[in-house]
Formats: sequence, structure tokens, C-alpha cells
Amino acid sequence: MKNLKTINLYITMKSSTILSLLVVAAVISIPLSGCSSDEEPQSTVAPDYRIGLSTKSVILYGGNDSEEITVGSQGWKLSYISFDDSRSTYVCDLSSSSPFSITKEWLVVDYSDKKLTLSEACENMDDARMAKIVLSNGHISDTIICYQDYSGISGFPVGVPDPGYVEFPRSGGTVTISVGMSGYLGGYEIWWFDNVMLDNQKFMFPENTPYDPISHTVEWISVDRKSSDHQFVLTVSPNETGYDRTFDIEVKTIVPFHITGRQSAD
Repeated sequence: MKNLKTINLYITMKSSTILSLLVVAAVISIPLSGCSSDEEPQSTVAPDYRIGLSTKSVILYGGNDSEEITVGSQGWKLSYISFDDSRSTYVCDLSSSSPFSITKEWLVVDYSDKKLTLSEACENMDDARMAKIVLSNGHISDTIICYQDYSGISGFPVGVPDPGYVEFPRSGGTVTISVGMSGYLGGYEIWWFDNVMLDNQKFMFPENTPYDPISHTVEWISVDRKSSDHQFVLTVSPNETGYDRTFDIEVKTIVPFHITGRQSAD
């Protein structure tokens, strides 16, 4: 009987020792589990570098005119400003983390509360002129085109499309439209697509500038323009509607102009 009690006591002590060792092993293993090489790394969210401009082109018409542009993001900087008339570039490197104001040649650029304000430092008594304001954020950059109108009575450039009116057959087709400037020889490239009316229904083109290539289709009509080009390709698809249809493309510059046309159903 004494031997039986001894055996039971030994088993009880042995079981307690094993249980204690298991608890200690579990406690030790908890901090080590986070260091396991088999654990998958946590995914990271890529930063959003988009600048989010409300518009990329403005026109200042004289008389201390100004235009406001909303900027949807933060963390960007004003990299530089270039002027076409003086062929000068000014490196700015101004951060959007705080308000700033800078004047270069005829242009004033102010920033505060997610708003860029472009205004005139002086009137323009010569031909219309243009500035490029370049913003950057990481590997992303956006360009704002700012035009200043001529303040005199006459002499500002007027875009002249050639042809300005086109008729297409039922099968459709393609034609190249060249844009010149009234009173001057050669091409005129400082313009951008605004909207097109198709049978009295208005469609807006995606935002574009003279320095952006654009290839865009609206319903049955397409435009294709290379960067800084004074001409573009206009394409019309076959007309299967059974009725004639019309188009009116509005092109913006100092003075907007139109390319119109008609496509026969016969």
C-alpha cells in the first residue's frame, strides 16, 4: 500500500512538471511567433501623387484680370514658370505646405487654402503671350497654361481653321484641319478643344492644352492631335441613322473659333 502511494505521488509530480514546462514553452513562443520568417509581409498603400487641378488653362483678358484654380491635393510644389515671349524659365521650387506669392515678368502666382490665383503684374500692349506653370508631386507633374490677351484695340491672334466647314458622305471619312492665325503666315498652335455639338447635343472634350496630345472619340466623330501641333485629324464614322447629321467643334484660344460640318445619310 505504501508503494502504491509512492507511485501515485510520483505520477502527480511528474504530471505537474510536464504541465509547467508546456506553459513556459507556450509563453516563450508568443513573442517569437511575430518573428517567423514564414509570415507574409503586411501590404502597404502606395502614396497618391495626383495634384487635382480644377483646370489646366486660363486666359487673362487685361484690366488686372485674375483667374482662380482649385488644387485638390497637398504635398506638391511649384517647380518652374516659363514664358514664351521672353523664352525665359524661372525655377521656383515653392512648396504647397505654406502659402506663397511670386511675381515673374507679367504674371503673379498666389497660393493659399488649396487655391492658386493667377493675375497680371502688368498690361500687355503687344501680341498675346503665354506662360507655363509646372507643378510636381513625386513623379507626377501637371502644367497650367496661362494666356494674357492683348490690351490694345486690335492685333490679338485669331485662329483660322482650314477648312472651317467640311461635308462628309454617308460612308464617313478623314480630313486634316490646319489652324493658322489671321494676318500671319504659318501655323498657330496655341489652342485646345472645348466641346462639340452633335445634332444640337453638347459633349465636352476631356481637359487638354496645346502641349498635350489628344485622341478622343465622341459618338461618331473623332479628333487626333499631336503635342504642340497646329493641325489635327478629324474622322467621321459611317452614317447608318437614315438622316443627315451635323457637328460643331468649338476650339478655345484668345478668341474661340469653330469647325462645323455635315454628314449625308444618302
